[in-house]
Amino acid sequence: MLKDFVRMTWACDDPRELEDVATGLRLREFRTFAQIPRPVASRLPLAFRLRAQLVTPFKAPGRAYRLNLFDIEPTRQSPEPA
Repeated sequence: MLKDFVRMTWACDDPRELEDVATGLRLREFRTFAQIPRPVASRLPLAFRLRAQLVTPFKAPGRAYRLNLFDIEPTRQSPEPA
């Protein structure tokens, strides 16, 4: 059993900033936990869905937890030397 528990938290206020850092990464859309599409939400554990419904309305709009959907575009590779 683990004696210590470490939680890593990483925040990105503007997910579009990742487009500048990662080649081929394009933000398609983002949603808060309260905006998860029904087909996706129905597959999540009940405890998670209930927690998301209770917590999200109390967070400041700019600081709410978000789910980001990115497209990964293939990058062109330069031809290998002959």
